[in-house]
Amino acid sequence: MLPCLNLITIFRADLEEAVCAAAQAGFGAVELWTDSVERYLETHTIDELRSLLDVHRMEVLSIGDIESITFCDAGQFDELRSRFERLAAIADAISCRTLVVSASVRPRDTNAARISEETASVLGKLL
Repeated sequence: MLPCLNLITIFRADLEEAVCAAAQAGFGAVELWTDSVERYLETHTIDELRSLLDVHRMEVLSIGDIESITFCDAGQFDELRSRFERLAAIADAISCRTLVVSASVRPRDTNAARISEETASVLGKLL
């Protein structure tokens, strides 16, 4: 078993501070928060992110979460796909095998079968 810290739990810290804190607390792995990864990469490279993780001997188990993936209009879906592809490339570069996604708020009068159908459709298009 590898103890893992979801960095959203210390979201007030920037990514560097959060990874350092996780390492100091004895965690061997983290779940990175999508927003903090994107903020970090505004001023750093993916190689610098990889180096930060390596220095602290930190494994990234997942990057999460990409929100509101279901019931999107065409424009929203294009943005979602672009973000998903960007985060997938980052995940690949830092040896992270999992992206976490979450559904949108359930539209009124939508049953479980329709939610399942929509979720399967969106995931099929993203993967």
